[in-house]
Amino acid sequence: MKNFLLSIAMLVIASTLTISCGKKLSDCTELVSKVNAAQITYTTNPSTTNCQAYKTALNDMLGCSVITPQERTAYEQLFNQLTC
Repeated sequence: MKNFLLSIAMLVIASTLTISCGKKLSDCTELVSKVNAAQITYTTNPSTTNCQAYKTALNDMLGCSVITPQERTAYEQLFNQLTC
């Protein structure tokens, strides 16, 4: 259930990021793709290695300069919920 909630949260965040970044989306597109791929991999196979890869992708996303404060908070919450 927790993985399902993480999946839904990531889809919402990715959609919001796509809408809010406009032209600056290209700055974060690769990061969004990496977060989504890591999230799918972790949801499919919740191993320690996949959890750490997901946390790394989320941490990299937090470095994106065009995310809103609300998006940053959501990514931080996802990052903090992962215990690996």
